[in-house]
Amino acid sequence: MHCWGDNSSGRLGDGTVSNSSRPVAVSGLPPATQLILGPATTCALLQSGKLACWGDNFNGQLGDGTRANRSSPFEVPVRADLRGVALSRSSIYQLAGDGTVSMLGRSELDFASPEPPVDALRTLTLPGAATRVVSGPGGACAVLSDESTACWGDNSSGSFDATQPFVPRLASPTLIAGIPRAEELAFGLTHGCARLADGSVSCWGTGHLGIGLGYSVVAPATAVPGVTNATSIAAGGARSCALQQDGRLLCWGYARAGLGDGTAAVASVPHTVGNLGAVLELQAGKGHACARLADGVVTCWGNNHDGQLGDDTHIARKEPKIIAGLAPASKLAVGESHACIIDAVGEVRCWGANYAGQLGSSKPDFTAAAIPVSLPEKATELGLGDALSCALLESRSVMCWGANLYGEAGGATIQNGLPPTRVEGVRAATQVSVGFGHACALIDDGTVQCWGDNLCGQRGDADSTPSHVSHTVDGIRGAISVVARFNRSCALLGDGTISCWGAYGDNCAETGPGRLGQVSGIADAVEIAGGRSHDCARLRNGTLSCWGYNTDGQLGNGAELNSIGAASGPTPVLGLAAEARHLASSDNFTCAALVNGDVSCWGNNFFGQLGWGGRWVQDLPVEVQGLPPLAMPGK
Repeated sequence: MHCWGDNSSGRLGDGTVSNSSRPVAVSGLPPATQLILGPATTCALLQSGKLACWGDNFNGQLGDGTRANRSSPFEVPVRADLRGVALSRSSIYQLAGDGTVSMLGRSELDFASPEPPVDALRTLTLPGAATRVVSGPGGACAVLSDESTACWGDNSSGSFDATQPFVPRLASPTLIAGIPRAEELAFGLTHGCARLADGSVSCWGTGHLGIGLGYSVVAPATAVPGVTNATSIAAGGARSCALQQDGRLLCWGYARAGLGDGTAAVASVPHTVGNLGAVLELQAGKGHACARLADGVVTCWGNNHDGQLGDDTHIARKEPKIIAGLAPASKLAVGESHACIIDAVGEVRCWGANYAGQLGSSKPDFTAAAIPVSLPEKATELGLGDALSCALLESRSVMCWGANLYGEAGGATIQNGLPPTRVEGVRAATQVSVGFGHACALIDDGTVQCWGDNLCGQRGDADSTPSHVSHTVDGIRGAISVVARFNRSCALLGDGTISCWGAYGDNCAETGPGRLGQVSGIADAVEIAGGRSHDCARLRNGTLSCWGYNTDGQLGNGAELNSIGAASGPTPVLGLAAEARHLASSDNFTCAALVNGDVSCWGNNFFGQLGWGGRWVQDLPVEVQGLPPLAMPGK
């Protein structure tokens, strides 16, 4: 288990009190099944059924007989039939199987006493048996077996019982009116919300409660208009959110940087956040990235110097922007500074940089809006590189267009601006991938064919002469995927191993790991992705490993940035919020789509291509802002 952030009370559990912007391992923690975070205390429910906690102990909540903070886990006194845990600023509450709630530390009911009890569990007197216990601002609540709710503690803002806003403290567990059949509770600083059994949400207290009233109004529990069929709620500070069954996220209240709807920082009624549909495909270019949504819409962010975001402007975007007017896409591919889609009828449309004809037309050096590519048959897959585009056709042959300085577009004449040309020798292809001056195709018999430049061995045969005719890569059998990148290529084999050939840097002397052979330490890969000088693999268990150069943090391991000439072998990517389902890499950054619906990126961020709103290099994953949840079947 890893934690990060403020560590003034030892709440990170690493044996120190030093703050950390990177995940640090909790020291000596036995196997755990659940993590519970409080204002300044952290607890983990262990596989053994015991409870380990660390951090703030000023009120004796760790139950060790002292008031000294702990910076590493301590097994606190616990009920034998523990079912739930909640942490307030001064107490640890424990729900037992018989419906009783016990506490360690100084309860919010105890503040009249000079010293907190510090050595034993105490059982609270509730109006009925509890089924859930939830901490709030300066107190806690229990949902009872009859689906009523009882709360206690600080009530100065009406955050527990707004029918008694001038009663500053609920001195005993008090039934709260207007919250029938509560399924879930959430609290901000001065308000509370409940998700009820019918999917509606009611809020109470002080602040923007989503009911159209001003901030200073104190209101009892009132249904939030427009919120129906809610499946989850969250609250914090002065804002609240509800996730709807249809996937929409509704938020209201105050957030200094905005609520995520692109407009409001303050909303007295719910606003829809990121209502774009589900993301099906994720692709990355040199300084930008794009996602294809479930309805065929494409959204892009990052560098836009050459119009590669497709929004008919040249304005860089730190957060995703939908491409208006683009035909619904069935496939998406992104090159260094351009992008293409396959539409519903198999036609290819491209936008962005066109200095080598990579858009398949004689247009100027760039176009910020999509233009069609003329092909003799329908396309089924795309592969884009630096200044080259390739399409796999229904006949399972490959056509390429754009740069042809090494024969990479399949033309015998060395030139840029080569129109779509069929690559000689490629038959029965199932995938195509494009590097800097070469390209590769996966063949249905498990072999790989490459063409173009071979100065660094990236084509995978003994002849270093450029060739517009495809060559079968020596020694590769049983391949299920191929990735061609700057001066190298890699193949994922059916047994989960990865073999690479070529060079990892800007010249052929920078070999890196895996040159002309198997990548060490990778035995259960299910997906590969490559950047300019690094590669990454998604493993069968959903974790990620990356190798190569780490000049911009593109390995995602939090390690010190290195220079060219210091390539490293595979290391795990740290700090992902969930298992990965898909990878996309380019130049010196990588993005991963996670099973929880998030997209996280790391590495170079000069153009805002990491999509989190800032412009700094990130050596650990950061979440892309403004994307809808991912839905990626089969990944």
